Order: sequence, then structure tokens, then C-alpha cells
Amino acid sequence: MPAVAPDSTGTTRGDLLVRGAVMADWPASGGERIAPGRRIDVRIIDGRIAGVGADLVPLPGERLVEVPGAVVLPGLHDHHLHLRSLVAVGRSAAVGPGDVGSGDELGRALQ
Repeated sequence: MPAVAPDSTGTTRGDLLVRGAVMADWPASGGERIAPGRRIDVRIIDGRIAGVGADLVPLPGERLVEVPGAVVLPGLHDHHLHLRSLVAVGRSAAVGPGDVGSGDELGRALQ
């Protein structure tokens, strides 16, 4: 899927660099974590995130969009996403039929 960003004429263009966004906790391109509240840049190539980091240099032909302080959230394209449920799952013990098969296993999972 090509990256699509409307320009001032209403037409669409490809690759995009979003500069000055604020992220929560997200890995940068090199694998390091970005501190919550830190301003970063996000590079999009061919419809996919291709780079995240501070002070990315625009590539030739890349559209630059300045968004100082705007919050960018990765992956929230499902408008029926239950964020609190996702947090609860991460803090819960896995005790479903595929996770435990006996009373002893259940006891260990709940510890």
C-alpha cells in the first residue's frame, strides 16, 4: 500500500516525514526506547513506518509535515479497540484452556 498524504492541491503524494511529534513509549529505529513526552520524527515509506527517531533528515522527494507537540499513536487504526482491556490482559494471569490443563498448573499460574 503506498503512503498517501494529501497536499494543498488535494492530490496525493508518497513518502512522508512527520517532524516534531510527541510519543508515549515506542521503540526507535535502532531499537532504543523513546522516553515518554520526547519529541521525535516518524518516517513513512510505501505506507509503512520506516524510521522513528530524533532529528531525522528529510530524504530527496520526501514530503515534510511539521507537527510540533502533536501526539502520534502507532497502530490505532481499529476504531473499536478497547485500550483498557489490552492493559488488563497484560497484567492478568493466563489461565484459559490453552494455558493450563490441571489444578496444579492453575495454582502455579495464579501465583
